[in-house]
Amino acid sequence: MNSAQRFDSVVAGAGPAGFAAALAAAREGAKTLLLEMHPYAGGAWTAGCMTLIFDCTPQRGIAREFRRRLESRGGAAPWRSVNTVVVNPELVKLVIDEMLAEAGVTVRYHTMLQDACVEDDRITEVVTASKSGRETWSARVFVDASGDGDLGAFAGCGYDTGRPADGRMQPASMNALIGGWPDDLGDGEELAEAILAELDRREFGLSYRKTRLFAIPGVPGLRRCMWTHLYGLDPTDARSLTAAAVEGRRQIHAAVECLRSSGDPRFEKLHVASTGPALAVREGRRIHGEYLLTIDDLRAGRTFDDGVLEVAFNVDIHHVDPAEGRHLEIEKVPRYQVPYRSLVARDVSNLLMAGRCISGDFRAHGSYRTTSDCAAMGEVAGRAAAIASSRGIAAAQVDAAAVTLLSRSGPATGS
Repeated sequence: MNSAQRFDSVVAGAGPAGFAAALAAAREGAKTLLLEMHPYAGGAWTAGCMTLIFDCTPQRGIAREFRRRLESRGGAAPWRSVNTVVVNPELVKLVIDEMLAEAGVTVRYHTMLQDACVEDDRITEVVTASKSGRETWSARVFVDASGDGDLGAFAGCGYDTGRPADGRMQPASMNALIGGWPDDLGDGEELAEAILAELDRREFGLSYRKTRLFAIPGVPGLRRCMWTHLYGLDPTDARSLTAAAVEGRRQIHAAVECLRSSGDPRFEKLHVASTGPALAVREGRRIHGEYLLTIDDLRAGRTFDDGVLEVAFNVDIHHVDPAEGRHLEIEKVPRYQVPYRSLVARDVSNLLMAGRCISGDFRAHGSYRTTSDCAAMGEVAGRAAAIASSRGIAAAQVDAAAVTLLSRSGPATGS
């Protein structure tokens, strides 16, 4: 195994949270490494083919800058409201690569996190595996933006998974890019209803009942389709992920073939351009932090002395059991703040979390897990990592006021 390569901050995972964390840390002057198992960044936006960015309105900073860069390239467009945009996943990859390069981030794709070494209460280095073999990387401060809380788990942090009653987690989806749609498709809602009716008539039950067709900016005739719920998935287990991916691809191809053979002229040219290429995972580990953000906090629209960002998205929980429904449950909540303490690991002193693995309960997680909010968490965590590294202090000692994205003169506004 190669000797440790040294950085000020190491970020695990290059999804919306990790990309923003690495970018923010580097812009603050930290020598920063970004580790990612896929051959590109973007996470849910690219590997998961989740082409919607929800909750855009309250987020400033990197989330807004990224969105505007995409828009200037024709890679993003509003979807039904200013709070949501639909994006082109190929342009997402390109724009993120450019932003990371401009900031001087050291990026290692094709590299999987394998372990973390802890001395006393600090992570000293992480271990990765790739075509280059097993390597170690040391840093003063680390950011877990892996989505599933892999780094925190390797470091021995406590965590929760699933709903309290039985530990079951929200299903993943295998998204797909499907071509051959009619030119006059519009936003696809009427046709989505026709798809459900046709597949039900032919006794093909979609595992996800709220099917939608999302246009890809700049690519006529192509739509992102979310038709699957893959229940019982454990995203921390490779066997479970493998079985879910195989089943997801099977369902997509079978549904398209069923529609194509139906005799309906609207479906006769349909073809699967691409599945995935990875599962869109909604839920994994939630690492224990200095503060647990709860559904009661959300329902109260709570603000905090160490509030660092605002969330304006509803609680959105996809049914964990098909016997309970093959759709999702929505609970409206007022705007609320995420406290800095929920991004600070409780069990090691130099670990921050960003994205869906922050410290929150099952129902609260159903709101703040949206990708624009994850990017905002990443920016906060990256800035905090740079400050903690440069000053030689614990993550918990960083002043939240120095990293907040909130305007102290009032709530976040604008688009």
